[in-house]
Amino acid sequence: MKLKIGLVFLVLAGIFVFFTFKGGYLKADAPIATGKNTYYSKEVIDRLLSFDLRDYSGNKLPVDQQKIRGSKKTVIHLWASWCGPCVGEVPELIEFSKKNQDVTFIIVSLDDYQADIEKFMKSFPEFNSSEFLRVWDRDKQISKYLDADRLPMSVIIQNDRNEPQLLKSVVDWRRIKI
Repeated sequence: MKLKIGLVFLVLAGIFVFFTFKGGYLKADAPIATGKNTYYSKEVIDRLLSFDLRDYSGNKLPVDQQKIRGSKKTVIHLWASWCGPCVGEVPELIEFSKKNQDVTFIIVSLDDYQADIEKFMKSFPEFNSSEFLRVWDRDKQISKYLDADRLPMSVIIQNDRNEPQLLKSVVDWRRIKI
């Protein structure tokens, strides 16, 4: 009996190891799989630009689509002022943006109220710089599309890779290389 249980355990462990390492579940540049769909870099940018993008005041955002489509590297970062880990991550993200000026940063607030965003931006005035394209996902179209089930969440898109990198939860931006 112990031999059978040990053999079953060994087989299950082997299957787990195979699917984890050979199946691509730990690949950093895996396509975004949300529900039934899988999205690739170009599709994510195209879909993002198809939304009615609004700034943090709720005004239609003038977007330089050529710049975003032509960017070799793009970071789409979803956050909210009520999210403690998001707040803690902001200083590192600001420093990361300063060191990676060739990256287009799109920061997407999931806050419900403009007053919450304004209060947050007063705490982090550098987050309000021209380095960041600030988008308010008030109607949650972007977060639904990207299946944002936790915050913060970032999508890193590089033109030399067909598949975006999806980072759910807190990221140590000092260690990210793109």
